[in-house]
Amino acid sequence: MFISDEKDLNNYGIPTTQGCNFAVYPTDNRSILASAYSSSGNAYLVLTLPNGFRFTGYSMTLKNDLSGTVVGKTFSRSNEWHFYETRSDYDYSEGKYLSHTSLGSSRSDNAYTISRNSTGENDMGDCLYFVFRGNNSSWGGSSRAIIRIEEFVVYFTAESDYHVNLKPIEESSDLRSYR
Repeated sequence: MFISDEKDLNNYGIPTTQGCNFAVYPTDNRSILASAYSSSGNAYLVLTLPNGFRFTGYSMTLKNDLSGTVVGKTFSRSNEWHFYETRSDYDYSEGKYLSHTSLGSSRSDNAYTISRNSTGENDMGDCLYFVFRGNNSSWGGSSRAIIRIEEFVVYFTAESDYHVNLKPIEESSDLRSYR
């Protein structure tokens, strides 16, 4: 899993800049995802599988139940928070995202679920892309937003094509490998 404040990806679909916006909440060893002080107010999350594997579904349960200062970072709520699954372009506009949940604009003990199941061999691939849309610095106040990932269940298969070149590095006349 990779998390970044920026949505730029390399050729492998991995963020070019790592944000390290993932921590373990110290009081109960639960995972949290935080969006840092980025101008967009977004955190971009990529979950990847090795080549030859593909996702067949996932379910993520999120909570908006933290407040004040968490792991030494202060945050506030200045707008409604959202969590989207998108394509690699991170377009979360209406009609473009693949799945979505709203987390509200105030602290709540409610659990919010985002999920999707594959409908075919090519619709999920080996990378899943998510956007946590928290606060935005232009809204005033802190742009830091923090949510808890309560549970993240993924389903995958090893049925995806993966081609490996097995051509030897050097050829020998006695047909032995020397590397």
